[in-house]
Formats: sequence, C-alpha cells, structure tokens
Amino acid sequence: MALALLMGGAHAQKQLVRDCKILVDMYNEMGGREHWPSRWDVSNPTSCCEWDGVNCEVKGTKPPIMRVDSINLQGFDHMTGTIPASIVGLSKLRKLRLKWTGGLSGTIPEDIGKLTDLQELKIGRNKVSGTIPFSLYSLHHLEELYFKQSRMSGSLSQAITALTQLEKLEIAEANFGGTLPAGIGRLSRLSTLTLEDNAWRGWMPVLPDGIVHCELTDKSFSSPYSARISTPLPKGYQGWGERNANFNCPLPPSMPTACQRTIFCVTEPQPTHAPYDEDPEEDVEGAAGPTSTGFGSGLGAGLALMLAVCLTCCMVAFALRKKLLMLFIAAKPMMSSDSVTSETKAGSSDDPKHIEVP
Repeated sequence: MALALLMGGAHAQKQLVRDCKILVDMYNEMGGREHWPSRWDVSNPTSCCEWDGVNCEVKGTKPPIMRVDSINLQGFDHMTGTIPASIVGLSKLRKLRLKWTGGLSGTIPEDIGKLTDLQELKIGRNKVSGTIPFSLYSLHHLEELYFKQSRMSGSLSQAITALTQLEKLEIAEANFGGTLPAGIGRLSRLSTLTLEDNAWRGWMPVLPDGIVHCELTDKSFSSPYSARISTPLPKGYQGWGERNANFNCPLPPSMPTACQRTIFCVTEPQPTHAPYDEDPEEDVEGAAGPTSTGFGSGLGAGLALMLAVCLTCCMVAFALRKKLLMLFIAAKPMMSSDSVTSETKAGSSDDPKHIEVP
C-alpha cells in the first residue's frame, strides 16, 4: 500500500512538472522576460501554481493530482511572440484568456482540440491571425469562444454544431467571411452572438431564440425588422462595401429580438432559393459528409436501377423469343456437324493407327 501511494505521488508530481514546463515555454515564446508586467519564476518551474495568472486545481482522487486549470493573461498589453504548440499538452486546462495582449501574433495551434476540458477560449485584441483550426470544433465542453479584434480569417465550419454547450460566440471586427453555417441555429444554449465588421455573404441562417446580446453588423436600424426582411439596403448607404456583411434577401422570417436592430440584406429578393423551409439537420448531414441516411438512399437508387435494367432485358428477350428459338434450332445442326468434323480431324491426326511410317 505504501509503495502504491509513493508511486501515485510520484506520478502526480510528474504531471504537474510537465504542466509547469509548458508554462515556461509560453513565458519564453510570448515575450515574458522582456514585456510581461508580472515575472514568473521560471528558474523554479514546480512553483508554477503560484505564478500570476495561473490557477491550479486538484484533479481526480486516485491519486489526487494537482494540474493547471486556468491561465488568465488578459491585459498583458506588451505581450509579443506566438502561442507555443506545446500548450495543447495542458490536458486539464479549462480556461485560456489571452485578450488585450497587444503584440501577440502567430496562429492558434492546429491541435487545440486536444484541450478536451476547455470551457473558455478567449484570444483577441491582438495580432493573432490564420484560420480556426478544425480540431477546435471537437471541444464539446466549450462555453465561450472569443476572437474579437484579431486578424483571424476564413469562415465558420458547419461543424460548429458540435459545440453544443456554446453560450457566447464573439468574433467581431476580424477578417472572417463567407457564408454563416446554418448549424448556428442548432446552438440552443447560445445567448451572446457578435459577428459585426466581417465580410459575411449569402444567407443569414435562422438563429436560436435564446440570444439576448447580439451584434450582426455595424449598422443599427430603427425601422421594424419586418420592413427589412425582403427590402435590400440601397447601394449608396454609407459603409456598404466588400469588408462589410452583405446578406441575401429575404432574411429569415423570424429573428431574435436582440438581433433585429443590426441586420439588413442587400440583394433583390430570391424567395425560390431561400433555405428557411429546409431542415437544418439535413444541412448538417450534407456538410458533414456521407452519413448512414445518405448511404441508404444511394444504395436504394442503385438497386432500383439494376432492377429496371433486368426488367428491360427480360422484356426484350420475351419479345424476340420466337426469333431466338429459330436461330437456336438452325444453329444446332451446324454445331453438330462442326463437332463431327472436328472429331474426324482429331482422330486422323492423333490416332496412332493412322500414323504413316516413312
């Protein structure tokens, strides 16, 4: 028993040391020595739970292990450098706050999805760029996502529907664009949505009813939402450009009250192409790739085609049955004659009794 406890304690200490080494990577690669207002004692890595902005919590019971639980470096205005890839090794991290971090640049690590316990990811008001790593959509415990006033670009994936716990999505004033995924409408816990100052295009999806704080564009209107659903904004309106949202008309028939003030459309109404009567769940299946339903439909279509071909062949054969029978009868004697001739030739050439001796 004593040996087991000793081994358990050693394992727990090893886990914490590993976490602390990752924090040392952050300190070195993000300009800690030169620019952070608070110095970390990186000469003593095992003391990382006492460093400014770092919080550790006990995880598990057999044995209990002290692990880094949250990192809050918000407001470190003079931070520089990039986020180290090793940060994804903080497997028990629940909160990462890197807002107001001035000169922080680079991209978000591609394997950010390995932080499976992450509930809060806030990286913004800095120079971080690149696109959203696809692995991020596997963070099933994520509640808050913040990329506001960053230099990030690209679009949101339909895979965002996997973030079922998401409550706040704040990605305003960046370089995002493209079409907003219909799957946003399935985020039933979403209460805050800020998307303004990005180059969104296409259809505005139906949004969850529970949204209470909302900024969809940088424009604000006093007219009723119903008056803007199918009425395009005049092209001369100040601020309508390539870097602003240009949504198709009509807009969704219903919109959360908090979002109605900042939404407009710019194209002539296209009612025959509006997606609002479609099932968003079907859209998710189509975007996610082959599904069991899609495979079943394709299999059924293939079997139906094979059956139709077989029936056609049978009908043709039935219609020509007399001609086929006559051809068969006519060909049978010829086949028999050819067989006899072949046997005769074979016998004359191979039978030893017919071999001529010189």
